[in-house]
Amino acid sequence: MFCIILQIYFDILNDIILHPDKELVPLMHKNVKMQTKHYYDDPEFGCIIVTIKPGLKSFRAGWKDGVLNISCRPNITEHEFKSTLDALRDKIRKAHEKKHGAEFCFGQMIKCFDGYTITICPSDNPKQQVLGHRLNKDITISLPKDEPLDNINVKRAICKTIEHMIRDIAITSLIPLAQETAEQVGCNKVNRFLISHGKKTLGYCTRDRNIYLSSILMLYPKHLIRHIICHELAHIEHFDHSEAFHRLCDRYDGGREKEYIKELKTFKTAIAI
Repeated sequence: MFCIILQIYFDILNDIILHPDKELVPLMHKNVKMQTKHYYDDPEFGCIIVTIKPGLKSFRAGWKDGVLNISCRPNITEHEFKSTLDALRDKIRKAHEKKHGAEFCFGQMIKCFDGYTITICPSDNPKQQVLGHRLNKDITISLPKDEPLDNINVKRAICKTIEHMIRDIAITSLIPLAQETAEQVGCNKVNRFLISHGKKTLGYCTRDRNIYLSSILMLYPKHLIRHIICHELAHIEHFDHSEAFHRLCDRYDGGREKEYIKELKTFKTAIAI
């Protein structure tokens, strides 16, 4: 049954590709009452998530986690979709640069927590993909020297490789700091410190007193990492964001909670894409 459904899905995709005036929404869903998601491959923006929303009259585009998301009306043809996308291409590109300002250049060095450094290096192999390599605390991200580093897809590949590399070192760097901080503030009720990989959620505490810290924190300065740890330690006593919680967090932060919160809101990592 699954194979039949999968084959129907690919038949629909092939029909759309071979017939540019066909609707992005299959004809059988012409009067669709629920929103549906589709994928569109663009040479510049890569894989675009297209959401067909009933009742929507405008064409909306936005970036989420480095992926372009577009919402449009039902019954739109691929020709209309392409034309509208091309008309908005410059605005979409500028929005990406404004929101996701990751900039890379060959020879660039990115300092990480615990003495690690990441260096962007050129490779003479034109067929090489973006690769990561670590020797002690030196991490190298290499890619062909002719690759345009301002290209969205190249940026995304570099960011993904950096994310992968720092996952391997987060356990041995972040957890010892968390344990040390817990001891310093006198919090001995933590069950375990664990590593997560969220980009927006830098840390969270569960009701069974496990604290998760995102590996992305490896790209943050030590005082902000410690603030995240103190924030989650305070949740061990207060599983909310009450005044009592903030008083305790501020005490753990040495009276600088508000200062750190403000800095955290404006801080951007080297892979903010």
